[in-house]
Amino acid sequence: KSLVLLLILATIAESQYQPTWDSLDTRPNPDWWSQIKFGVSLHWGVYSVPSFSDPSQPYAEWFWNYMGGPDGPNTSPAGQFLQRVYGQSYAYPDFASSFHAELYNDAKDWADLFADNGVQLAILTSKHHDGFELWPSPNSFNWNSQAVGPKQDLVGAFINATRAKGIKAGLYHSVFEWFNPLYRGPNASQYVVEKLIPDLHTIVNSYEPAMLLMDGEWEQTSDFWQTKPFLAWLFNESPIKDTVVVNDRWGSECRGAHPARAVFTCENGMFSSFCDGTSAANGSTHPWSYWATQAKSWGLSRTEGSDDYRRGDFFIPLLVDNVVDNGVLLLNFGPAADGTIPAMQQVVLKDIGDWLKINGEAIYNSTLKLGQRRETVQSGKFSPMFEAENAVYGVPAGMNTSTIVYIGLTESSSACQQLCTLLPSCLSFTWHATDVIPAEFKHMCYGRNTTEWSLTPQAGHVSAKRRLVDVQYVQHAVDSNTLYAFFTPYPASDYILNLTVPGHSFSTVSKVELLGFGPVTAAFADEILQVTLPVLGVTELPCKHVYAIRLSFG
Repeated sequence: KSLVLLLILATIAESQYQPTWDSLDTRPNPDWWSQIKFGVSLHWGVYSVPSFSDPSQPYAEWFWNYMGGPDGPNTSPAGQFLQRVYGQSYAYPDFASSFHAELYNDAKDWADLFADNGVQLAILTSKHHDGFELWPSPNSFNWNSQAVGPKQDLVGAFINATRAKGIKAGLYHSVFEWFNPLYRGPNASQYVVEKLIPDLHTIVNSYEPAMLLMDGEWEQTSDFWQTKPFLAWLFNESPIKDTVVVNDRWGSECRGAHPARAVFTCENGMFSSFCDGTSAANGSTHPWSYWATQAKSWGLSRTEGSDDYRRGDFFIPLLVDNVVDNGVLLLNFGPAADGTIPAMQQVVLKDIGDWLKINGEAIYNSTLKLGQRRETVQSGKFSPMFEAENAVYGVPAGMNTSTIVYIGLTESSSACQQLCTLLPSCLSFTWHATDVIPAEFKHMCYGRNTTEWSLTPQAGHVSAKRRLVDVQYVQHAVDSNTLYAFFTPYPASDYILNLTVPGHSFSTVSKVELLGFGPVTAAFADEILQVTLPVLGVTELPCKHVYAIRLSFG
């Protein structure tokens, strides 16, 4: 019996994750993450009271750090603001008593807003870098929302409200605290043992978050933070060991690396070796999120105006890009100190929500892309001709460059356009009239492999551009007989959209539908599906910014 017991224990030990990256890196990301396409995060805390930022100090949630910390106020914009409005003797911790959250309503209004606009995952700050906890941490005496300010467990209410609406509830947690005396003291590891790790255990056991979104890890390695032993406990023994999703901010060496199968975080498309500045590397199958601010600041800044906010015309194409590249858009909000989400931020969310009401099936039900991430499709259609600057100055008459090709002599601009149509690489053309200057360009027709150039009117030079449409594809996650094609912009007049995916035949397509409109005409020829888009006025379009076609096979 003893031998059997030892064998059982040995088997269990082998199956458990060990506190090493070699072991922790093997832990798979929970399956539910693959169903998430659109989520939100919320930066909310004591910094929401001053809610101040400046172009040189753009993050309102960094107010305490900007103003000089406990030794402030300094002469920075944040420090000067504090002195001017609150006085020289006012300290950052004094803001806590004005953080009332009197209109929070136990996060029910937030949850309703998120549910109405297609949000699948919501993440609240349990603690930011200032160390203020939005839950009754026993390790944060008089510096948590139960002890001062709201006098309530803000995290607990948030978890309950979002879950009641069927939304996954996660927590953001800062690894370090700027001015914690333990961390800034002679034995900084004391902070890890007495504050960080106990807090992490408590929020996991008390709230069982669907995701832990960590941040503020960059000053020390994961060994210093003791996050590997914590992750081993999280994955082996915690009540969410099989379901919790984590990101890649557990130590200074972790971004884009550890845990190797965690969600890699692209903060506004940056701050990770995994990100290319806009999204993940093209073609990646790794789980990742584009974590986006609406303006510059993460926490609410009253100095940011409507012109600072990006709207649906930015976030909807970004959402599509992320989904096509196997990512998740995580849109940030900065609630006010009273617990309301500002109207401007709600407008941004509702832009996305309205679009998802029409196109959500192509987002939520999608899996990895087919073919290219993005392709430019074209037809023989051109824009109306216009007089523009001579696009070929500097090129000897009748000669070529890497972007400009001499096509030939034609008697009219229409004939020049016909020649350009025959060349797949010809995306625009310029024809030179009879009285052109210089005279040696008379009747010469040039094609270009780009549509970009200045539109300064200039007599004698007639140009036009091909109508181009960006198209991206995703496969239905469950129904292999359904494919979606996203395209933008919507053409202003009659247009045939040519769809093709390398290695994927459209010959068996039985039905083509423009989401929000209905069936459209399509024909298959030469391995290309030619979709005739209906001519629609601005008020007739099914949505804004990006449009989706459902292709049904069989």
